[in-house]
Amino acid sequence: MYLYEKNKEGTYKMKNKIEAVNGFRAVAFIVIFLSHAGVIWHDFGACSVSFFLVLSGFITFYAHQGGDMKCRLRDCINFSYRKIKRMYPLHLIMLVPALAIQVAFVYIGRETFSIADFLSVLIPNVFLFHTWFPINRIYFGYNGVAWYLSTYAFLCFMFPILFRLMKKWNARKAVISIGICVIVPIIISFILEVGNFQQYREWILYVFPPVRLLDYFAGMQIGYFFCSRQNTMSGKMIALLQVGVILASILLTSFLNADYQIPFIASVMNESIIVYMPVAILGVYLIAQNRGWVNKCLKSKWLSSIGNVSMYAFLIHYLVLQYTHMVITNFISENISAYVLCAISMLITTGLTWLYIKAKNGCGVSA
Repeated sequence: MYLYEKNKEGTYKMKNKIEAVNGFRAVAFIVIFLSHAGVIWHDFGACSVSFFLVLSGFITFYAHQGGDMKCRLRDCINFSYRKIKRMYPLHLIMLVPALAIQVAFVYIGRETFSIADFLSVLIPNVFLFHTWFPINRIYFGYNGVAWYLSTYAFLCFMFPILFRLMKKWNARKAVISIGICVIVPIIISFILEVGNFQQYREWILYVFPPVRLLDYFAGMQIGYFFCSRQNTMSGKMIALLQVGVILASILLTSFLNADYQIPFIASVMNESIIVYMPVAILGVYLIAQNRGWVNKCLKSKWLSSIGNVSMYAFLIHYLVLQYTHMVITNFISENISAYVLCAISMLITTGLTWLYIKAKNGCGVSA
């Protein structure tokens, strides 16, 4: 991935290339796809979401570091619009098959859905503010993964404000900020547990934009460290830490999926944003170093190609999985293997992503 910075003459020059970024996006998308397909634990997908959010904060800060940015309301809205405008048309397109599924469920009697219910989910979805409602059928309504786009729009809206705040930053403030980002979700989880507000845990700690801003802001701090401090770690140390991040992700996912009665403190900590954010912070910093055997793997051309289109595939894949499951189980066999469903859905997602990008390019819009 190439990023650009403005020089004194007002023209742009290329910054150092972080070659592993697109490869990492590809791996994160594949993990999310497999988790939604049910062939791996769902929390692996939640882990990838944390990495995505931290990486987004890092990349956005890195791209604008050294420049200036206004943070008036209009500037924040424009910045957010520029960030999501490539994905928004696909979001609207994917609402069509999503609505078709809903109509089909009502027709066969699987669900009941009034016009008021329909509009209460559709309108927030269209305007990308559905993650601000503490109702599962709204924030995960229709195309379930579109919550990420809604949350991401808010994160980008906040970026100019946070970036301006960090203009007089130093290492001490960055460390304190990372600590706050890690601790605040634990405090929120504790309050929800003590106050018996478990019904809001998923909404607040997984999709609610102001809380997921913590992942994003932590990524910005990593961007600050990366841009302002010279790395002195050896290649072997980076490789060792990369292995540690992978193992930690696996072990933490095992903790989240533990099949036993967990005590109070464990129930407080049993949230993906809490257990994965520290790992994601370290992981993203290591990815940025462009060294280590993990980075070498992530630099492969085929992973980079997938990473370039991963956001489009992300918005497409969830409904493909739903349709594939519905068609095969209703018309072919109810005992179809999850792995077969996953493989078929992956092929369909790949094909639809290719067709969408081809259509965009045919309209003269860059993918």
